[in-house]
Amino acid sequence: MCLPLSAPPKRAELPAVNYVHLNPVTAYMIKFDKLATFEWTSFPAYASGAGEQTAFINSDFLLKMFGTREKYMKFVADQVDYQRKLAFIKDLVIDD
Repeated sequence: MCLPLSAPPKRAELPAVNYVHLNPVTAYMIKFDKLATFEWTSFPAYASGAGEQTAFINSDFLLKMFGTREKYMKFVADQVDYQRKLAFIKDLVIDD
């Protein structure tokens, strides 16, 4: 995964989290600016300032890796084009 220079230390979880959170954006279902309110993803729990925790979501681990919610939001936003390019390349080289 190509991370920006300001990214936190590499963690195995980041590609999977980005993939899950950005799927609706990568598929052009919604624009990134709508992702924080999109009901079909866990991203709002990470994006909201309310520190939302549910039986299924604990955003603390991931947010602590970045230090602040704003840094995590910027990191995810910076990955949109990269993930879309990966999806495009995958469609070119993988034959179903």
